[in-house]
Amino acid sequence: MTTLIESPHFELVHDPTYACLYATWQGPHDAPVTQVNYELIFWFVRRTRSTKLLNDCLLDQNGWQQLTSWLTQNCFPRLAQEGLTAVAWVLPRDVQALGDTRKVLALLEQPLVGTFDDPEAAYNWLHQWPKTGNGNPTGTHP
Repeated sequence: MTTLIESPHFELVHDPTYACLYATWQGPHDAPVTQVNYELIFWFVRRTRSTKLLNDCLLDQNGWQQLTSWLTQNCFPRLAQEGLTAVAWVLPRDVQALGDTRKVLALLEQPLVGTFDDPEAAYNWLHQWPKTGNGNPTGTHP
């Protein structure tokens, strides 16, 4: 695995074996910084040809309230167009962030998103997909 980005509130790691990116969000971050980090994710999805994303928001304290429309109408459809087929989303512990995240998740249509309470379960679900990213998952998480 290779660390691509490392900052106090965001980290992005690439696992070429599973064609997967691991994004870790923690603490507070505002809408412009979040959009910049997603632009970096777009770039690395293309560059690495990753087909899966583990979106670990367990320690996120900001939520996605200001970005709901952008995330659901632009960001995630664009990620799907770039080749992302599955996202394992670890839900935040922070109550406000969890509420905002649930609003975003309720509006997402693509790619396939599974939600989890811990990173290990998300990791295991995401790695049920074939290494090439082709085919269907062997299971889904409610």
